[in-house]
Amino acid sequence: MDDDAVATPDPLDTVVRGGRGRALGVLSASVLIVVVILADVVEGPATAYVGVLTAAPLLAAVFARPQDVLAVGVLAMAFGQAYAVVAGSGTAPAQLVRLGFLALGTAVAVAAASLRQVRDRQLRMITDVAEAAQATILKPVPGAVGRLAFAARYRSAAAAANVGGDFYDVLATPHGVRLLVGDVRGKGLDAVLLAAGVLGSFREAAFTAGPGLAAVAQAVGDSTARLVGAEDFVTAVFVELGSDGHGRIVRCGHPPPLVIGPGGVQPVGDTVEQPPLGLVVRPVAEPLVLAAGGRLLLFTDGLSEARDRSGCFFDVDAAAATLLDSDLDKALDRLLAAVDEHTGHRLSDDLALLLVEHLPEPASSEPAPAPPVARQGRIASR
Repeated sequence: MDDDAVATPDPLDTVVRGGRGRALGVLSASVLIVVVILADVVEGPATAYVGVLTAAPLLAAVFARPQDVLAVGVLAMAFGQAYAVVAGSGTAPAQLVRLGFLALGTAVAVAAASLRQVRDRQLRMITDVAEAAQATILKPVPGAVGRLAFAARYRSAAAAANVGGDFYDVLATPHGVRLLVGDVRGKGLDAVLLAAGVLGSFREAAFTAGPGLAAVAQAVGDSTARLVGAEDFVTAVFVELGSDGHGRIVRCGHPPPLVIGPGGVQPVGDTVEQPPLGLVVRPVAEPLVLAAGGRLLLFTDGLSEARDRSGCFFDVDAAAATLLDSDLDKALDRLLAAVDEHTGHRLSDDLALLLVEHLPEPASSEPAPAPPVARQGRIASR
């Protein structure tokens, strides 16, 4: 899966795990040390704010590496002892007790930072494996097949990994280009595994089920019925398109795609209500016509059910109406930016987008035929 199609990492997660997170931990702890020493200078030795310095290494342990935490602890002890010497209490029993507590707090903070670092590495390994698995499942869509062009994007609602149960695929078959967009109930690796099974069935049935799209949906549905558990279900929408823009659509419990053209935005495949995959007894295909220059947006309910903080849903139709103004990739990037703005970069569900354009027929490069030549009162034939 190309970089544009995967989910973008959570900004806070990037800060916490990267060098900026370590710098933030060390900086905040250093600021605390300075504030404590200044408070003791202003208020006088009787206040004994120096004891609060124990919080500095503990604060650094939230973000920084163990060696950084140790450095903060040593710095805190050095500043605390230097202030005590200046104040004339460098060898006082109370000061020695404070230094002891500071040393103990530093040791605890270093241990905590080490444990956090180990767990971060384990989590990173798990998420890397999961992301690699999904990258092999969601193959890059072709840029164009005949007069049909494609672009796709994927976002996961999982905070710790770019994985989820939404999926898409585009296959050029002898029966036309066949598309699939679907959504597995749930998130995480279990959803990814089920999505992989559905995609595997589709990639076989798209070539072997024959010319009828309903037969493809039936074959995928039968296979899905053997994969899902008692509480699982998979929604999907199948589309078949030829280079002339004519085709069929089968919708199984999934939001209807949107046809976008100069005349506005219209849903397609919304007249026949069918249950999710595996529950459809006999799928029904409906006609689909995509005019030259028109676009078709297929999406999962992570788009239609995206909400802002007040609970208002994202206006998919209004956003889709803007998707004709630029190329497919830029159009999807602008759509995702609108979703991010609406939700505050917090998706509650996975999101998959597939945008299709029916390209206009190219102008003929052959010269126009010469007009007939009149000879002796007759039109010469060729």
